[in-house]
Amino acid sequence: MDAFSNQSVFQRLIKEQRAIPLDAAHGFALFFILTGIGAVIVNSVILLVLYFKRRNIFTNVFYIMILNFVLIDILKGACSIVWALKLLPGGASASILFMKVDQFALMILRFTNLATILNLLLITLNEFIFIVYPLRYGHIVTRIRVTMLIVFGWISSWLFTISLLLIGSHKQSVYIRPNCYPKDSTILNSTEHANISSCLVRSSRSLDSQFVFNVGVIVFCFICLLICVICYVILIRVIARIVRIDSKMLSNAQCSQNGLTGSLRK
Repeated sequence: MDAFSNQSVFQRLIKEQRAIPLDAAHGFALFFILTGIGAVIVNSVILLVLYFKRRNIFTNVFYIMILNFVLIDILKGACSIVWALKLLPGGASASILFMKVDQFALMILRFTNLATILNLLLITLNEFIFIVYPLRYGHIVTRIRVTMLIVFGWISSWLFTISLLLIGSHKQSVYIRPNCYPKDSTILNSTEHANISSCLVRSSRSLDSQFVFNVGVIVFCFICLLICVICYVILIRVIARIVRIDSKMLSNAQCSQNGLTGSLRK
């Protein structure tokens, strides 16, 4: 009886330990889905407002960049919902169709993440030029240039995403050595598992190339974000200097006005 009770207690502890990460995954999935729904709703409202203001969209460069951001965020929110559904309890994630949709959603998520970083860099540079070089802003920033940069960002994001998929497919390729078969296909022990693993051959060159490419993409995104941070630091310093100059001019104007009123009273 003691052995059976100890075994049941041990099994219950194992089930409780397994339930903790599952509950955390379910909570994370629910949070992810709610966030994706909120992003889709908010960006859909913004898209509706832009639709009613469609006559002024292409007259202002800022509206074009906001429209690009809204479209990217709607795609990201919808794909985030689909990607998080597999973490919820249910049998839908076991179907072949859902697996294909999940892979497609993951591909769109990678694309939108890269496109978001490039669009953030574009908006940051636009604000930087508008504040630092206000007199030359109209000559530097035009609708044609902004549209070309947006198209370039989408194409670059797709190229990075497709390259990641192509390099990752080489990682998933498994080569089986000829004349290498397991001893028994129904009952496998530890030695037979070792024999099966010895039949599989993976190329280390593809793994190294994928690692190098992933590091290159991460470095590229880090450089873009670093440029954004540097631009915002410069903008904060410029705005602080403008505010300081304006306050000094206002105080000088008040002093001169007080001196003028005092002389008139005399």
